[in-house]
Amino acid sequence: MISVIVPVYKVEPWLDRCVRSVLEQTYGEFELLLIDDGSPDSCGEICEAWARRDDRVRVFHKDNGGLSDARNFGLERARGEYVTFVDSDDYVLPEYLEYMLGLFERDPAAGYVECGYYTKRGEELIPSDRVERLEVLTSLEAIRQTLYFQGPDIAAWAKLYRREIWASLRFPTGHVFEEIAVVGDYRAQSPTTVYSARPLYVYEVRDKSITTDAFAESSSRDHLAASAHLCEVAMSVSASLRPACVRFMAYSRMRTLRTMENAGDEYQLWKRQLRREVLKQVLPLLLDSAVPLRDKVGLVSLMFGLRFYHYAWAKYARFRRGGR
Repeated sequence: MISVIVPVYKVEPWLDRCVRSVLEQTYGEFELLLIDDGSPDSCGEICEAWARRDDRVRVFHKDNGGLSDARNFGLERARGEYVTFVDSDDYVLPEYLEYMLGLFERDPAAGYVECGYYTKRGEELIPSDRVERLEVLTSLEAIRQTLYFQGPDIAAWAKLYRREIWASLRFPTGHVFEEIAVVGDYRAQSPTTVYSARPLYVYEVRDKSITTDAFAESSSRDHLAASAHLCEVAMSVSASLRPACVRFMAYSRMRTLRTMENAGDEYQLWKRQLRREVLKQVLPLLLDSAVPLRDKVGLVSLMFGLRFYHYAWAKYARFRRGGR
């Protein structure tokens, strides 16, 4: 059996869509755990209504503790041999569970399997990986590709795990970007994983998402700390991952700088420090063939100063939106 864990908090407009997408799976041997994380709206009642309609739905109500706490709560109550996470404002395609379970046939020793996903912006669906591939990856290669954003993703969702892999793992509570902090841990504990680029999960981008790019000091520091932990785990797996770690930390710092364009004067020292840390590695980053061209353009623009960096990023973001 598969345990599908769905944390629920202030998602009234999207909750029914999410639950329906799980209950309409082509594979039926699952339980759906709806974790009402103290949601102040009617989400709790919506969850209970679904439980009355389908006995595969189990509803739990708890005090608000955040996304990590809700996922941990679900892990402690899951009864399936396998576990998957679905965010309550996202949804999955009908064959998601059946296809993911079938991926274990490619390598029965894998600790988890992973598929691609769509990013949904309005009505547009953008696949995460435009190259069709299905492959078995070692833990080292899965971590390397994650650090370079080459397929395997840092998100906890779009993956089906053997529940046993979570026996000694939990999401860190009280922080955002908790997925980055734990992704290296479960990749390191799984000798292999099966990765398929087939997109079966739909990630909805919303302006009020906790992971959008508006600047907040606490979440920015969480992102940097989680990135550092991921790189520490990567280096414990193999020192050969150092170039990939250099790239990922540069990405994390540059991402933080992008969000700080309109931050107050009190952050000027931090901005200069982040820029200095990135530019210390500029030569190996520019020479690394695996570093995306976007990052290299960002590095070059950052060499000319933060104002030029923000200008270049704004131009790039406009280009991605099709000139709008």
